[in-house]
Amino acid sequence: MKDFYELHGVEFVDPRDGHGAGIRWRSSVTTDPFEGQAFRAARGLADLSQDKLAEQAQVGRKFIALLERGELKSINLETLKKIELCLRDLNIEVTRGASSHGAGTRWINNLLPQQLSYRQTQD
Repeated sequence: MKDFYELHGVEFVDPRDGHGAGIRWRSSVTTDPFEGQAFRAARGLADLSQDKLAEQAQVGRKFIALLERGELKSINLETLKKIELCLRDLNIEVTRGASSHGAGTRWINNLLPQQLSYRQTQD
């Protein structure tokens, strides 16, 4: 499966600098100003359906669908922030593109969500 994604411009990023592993697009060239592909990848990493993410983030499923397909003409930053915060609670973040690479998604740190839950209850 990894070969398939790499063939289609995705690169796998190893954990480093305190952040967990992730993926990003090799090219920073995109027609999607809101980086919906990266949000779709983050949702996949979280193993959530659009309906489940919408429910947990308290946003509309249609917004998520349009974001992921790159069909939004403008964006409500408050709604986008709700999605980002929901993903952050699951130890996942969307990374913005740069001149050297495209947007991506990664674990915020090397701990799996179950380990984070355990660690939080111990503090």
